[in-house]
Amino acid sequence: MTIPAREPYVFADIRPTLAILDTQNYLRQHDSVPEVYASDIAGVLLSEGDIRNGISAVSARINQDVRSLSKSAGVVLVTVLHGAMVFSSDLMRRLHFPFQTDSVAVSSYEGTESTGSYQVKKEIGYSILGKDVIVVEDIVDTGGTLDFLIRHINAKNPASLRTVALLDKIDRRKPQFAHIKADYTGFVIPDAFVIGYGLDYVGHYRGLPFVAVKKK
Repeated sequence: MTIPAREPYVFADIRPTLAILDTQNYLRQHDSVPEVYASDIAGVLLSEGDIRNGISAVSARINQDVRSLSKSAGVVLVTVLHGAMVFSSDLMRRLHFPFQTDSVAVSSYEGTESTGSYQVKKEIGYSILGKDVIVVEDIVDTGGTLDFLIRHINAKNPASLRTVALLDKIDRRKPQFAHIKADYTGFVIPDAFVIGYGLDYVGHYRGLPFVAVKKK
């Protein structure tokens, strides 16, 4: 099966499940915030239910696209470590076609800020030559990491490349990456530092079952 090619970075048909435009008016309190983290969290942006609904919508679109395809060398689902692990695990259980799993790790952050310099810390293990690749990201922020990954993976000559992201902070996009968005997006969110559901701050908060805004 070969995923139909699109013009590079054309995203006029992106349909996020939910676009949250005002963080302060959307934040909610949550009874299951661990006491040890309660003082760190400004509020919950996406509940477990919100996330489930988003993944259901995204996976349905991916399944629809892949079902209409012809045969190929196969589909490889590449998870971007470590932030997308939780999202990818839930997403793949909703995909109704055969695929291989692999992962890649790219470093660009120090604390809450992107350095703008990208390095591959863990390479894709399988050959993706001639295969249809779906990259799973947790969040698109400045756009630099996704741009780097697209170029890095395309250099390995897959048959096609699609990207899926749980979150997109469009307001954070750097001018040189203004054209960058994932092919499938769960939620568009404002410029706030988010944690939980795989997203971390210096290794903490990944295990929270929701997406929350961290206090400054």
